[in-house]
Amino acid sequence: MLIDVKQITEICVKLRINIEEFYFLYLVSIKDHKTMTHYVKNIDGFKVEVIDNLQKKGLLLDINNYSKPTDFKEGKKVVKLNTLFTTPTFDEALVEGEAIAGIANAYEELLDVYPYELAGSNGIKYPARTGTAEKNSGLYVKHLLRYPDHHEAIIAAVKFGKENSLIKWGLEKFIENKYWGLLVDAMEGNSRQTENGEPLYGNNEF
Repeated sequence: MLIDVKQITEICVKLRINIEEFYFLYLVSIKDHKTMTHYVKNIDGFKVEVIDNLQKKGLLLDINNYSKPTDFKEGKKVVKLNTLFTTPTFDEALVEGEAIAGIANAYEELLDVYPYELAGSNGIKYPARTGTAEKNSGLYVKHLLRYPDHHEAIIAAVKFGKENSLIKWGLEKFIENKYWGLLVDAMEGNSRQTENGEPLYGNNEF
């Protein structure tokens, strides 16, 4: 069971939201529109009042200015999922609260296996731990909140890439662009190439 009920309860208490509001914010945060649509169609919808309330609490942002006739139906706003975003207040509470068991330590585990320095094509050594811990951990944890089973595969791929000198990106680029996919391909014997036909693993992305 991946869900830590006690931690979710603590998040709800901290942010003064109920479980329905938490569920809505969580799906918006991880951009799981498929699950959101499935829930709305088969169980129940989320009332506009819930969305308005979350905006007032500073936990949700709707970038739609509702200026077009199609933005309304029978006098009520038609809320579009792709214009909704959770605010840092909710995202930080989600990460800090360790709502998903084991996720909070995942970034540290990634650091443990990631190289300290990388060699450029000119032979010069570059620091591999680029970016800030706050940004890197936030992006990595947010990915794992949606795909918790990816972590073990990523760690295995990084170990493989390190042993075979395939890692040519600073950590910030690695996480931001999800370059672990390239390492997984390498492990499986596949090879993505540039427009010039060169292996993509060798591209420097410091």
